[in-house]
Amino acid sequence: MALKPFSTKTLFSVVTFTEENSIEVIPTKWIYSNWKKCKCPADLKTFSKLRSKPESERQKSWVPYAIEVKCQTDEYMSAQNQAQHLQFTSNIESSDSGTEGLQARKKRKTKPTQKYQNSNNSFKSSKKPAPIQDDGSSEDDEEALHIAMETPTNLAPLYKQPSQLNHVISDPEETSRSSSENYSQNSIASASTGTPSPFLVTDLQAELRRFQEVVLTELHTIKSDVEIVRSAVVRNNSRQNPECPFHRPLSNNADLQAAEESLKDSKDIFKNWCVSLGGTSAESHTRRILGKLFKHEYSLEFNFTGKRGKQSFSKLVMCEVVTSAVLESHRTTECAVEEVISKWFRYGRDRNGGRSKR
Repeated sequence: MALKPFSTKTLFSVVTFTEENSIEVIPTKWIYSNWKKCKCPADLKTFSKLRSKPESERQKSWVPYAIEVKCQTDEYMSAQNQAQHLQFTSNIESSDSGTEGLQARKKRKTKPTQKYQNSNNSFKSSKKPAPIQDDGSSEDDEEALHIAMETPTNLAPLYKQPSQLNHVISDPEETSRSSSENYSQNSIASASTGTPSPFLVTDLQAELRRFQEVVLTELHTIKSDVEIVRSAVVRNNSRQNPECPFHRPLSNNADLQAAEESLKDSKDIFKNWCVSLGGTSAESHTRRILGKLFKHEYSLEFNFTGKRGKQSFSKLVMCEVVTSAVLESHRTTECAVEEVISKWFRYGRDRNGGRSKR
């Protein structure tokens, strides 16, 4: 078969470097001297980068090579496939589109096995069976295995649907009573004939109806319980802010004593009240709680440790509850909360304009 003439308009060419004995894909613009020579970059990295770009022009500084053009195509991947195929066969045609040039190898014809061939001759069928043909075979692969199977005619069907199944029982209780009376006979008949009894089928239908009723009832109960829980949660979230369990602000030792007695039974209520005050940070939260617990004049009689003749706040029950409430509301440490409390009492004289008076 004659090769088609090469064209300069085709983007890529598959060439053989005669001296190096290698096959590569290069842009057609690199070829000159009547398709016998080409110029390529001496640097392998530059060559690999430019070989897939058909618009790249050959440069004068490039190295000339003697070549033999095998085929052409406008697609780089198609040219690569043809170059790889050329490693194993030399039967490639030149083509402008790149889709021609590869001759498909013929598949070896598949011959039927001798024992199946003998078996095929023993069976006679009125209708010629369709041949089994491989999807990837060529037109010459028309022959395949022909296995004819004789259709048995003396077997009864596995399941016969009785006409009684079309009858729908409207009363499930009546169905249950009748099925319990005839269960033994129906089971024996079904086992002997291999066909399900209509009474057995109706029993299954009645059981399915009862099961559906039970499931629907349980779902309704669950839905009611969920509504009750949801209502309780909504009421809990919409309740009023918790109240402090003792009189505040504390203004004397009698109020303090009454508050300590009250906290023996109402720590949780006091803690919820402290949490409800909130704050932008752990420090501001602590200061808000202390500011609402003490009057300014009475707070000057306290410090955190109780030194220098003052009362100790750390020994009070409310100190423990306040610290716990702040720790629950913010990501902080007990030491940091105690440091804020200590500074609040230490610099108490500077509050309410005290610093400007000094």
